[in-house]
Amino acid sequence: MKRKQRSASPTSRSLRAVRIEELTDRAREAEPLLLSFWDICLENLPEGTFTRSRITPDEAKQRIEEARAKDALTCFSADDLLAPYHKRERHNHKVLVRVLDKHFDIHLGFSDFFSKADEDGLYFSKSLDLARVEGCSRLLVVTCMYVLPDRKKSLVGLPQFRIDPSTVEFHLFEARRKSHRPNRSH
Repeated sequence: MKRKQRSASPTSRSLRAVRIEELTDRAREAEPLLLSFWDICLENLPEGTFTRSRITPDEAKQRIEEARAKDALTCFSADDLLAPYHKRERHNHKVLVRVLDKHFDIHLGFSDFFSKADEDGLYFSKSLDLARVEGCSRLLVVTCMYVLPDRKKSLVGLPQFRIDPSTVEFHLFEARRKSHRPNRSH
């Protein structure tokens, strides 16, 4: 009986080579919504003209829910959230997920930022540099500010910053669709 040979675990380099289209095939058919917390990189933006607009929390919630229903929501992170040396970044993502849930009724799971690489249960963080605003895809970047807690309550150790829910903003990036104008000759 021939035994199935087990291949080596994929490296983060080979996983980075995976294009966004390969992550979610159905997303291509249904106006993909790409989501990131805090970060955007040049590779995310389309060549040519694009728009950036700030949308309301209600609009963000609606877009996220619609994309999730169509299996067209893909969440990315600039940091490898599974790496042991990114404990702070992992914590910050979890906190923002809780703030969105509690204050805006936007339901994202921390696990939305991961993909399963194989049947053995190997997961990887979806790298932000794979996200591309192309065609009908859109990128939603969620930002916020941190505030210091009341020093009277926390006199021991380093202050623990917290997210101020009133500073959460939703920035939507979209490729500008080319309009076909008739050629006028005089």
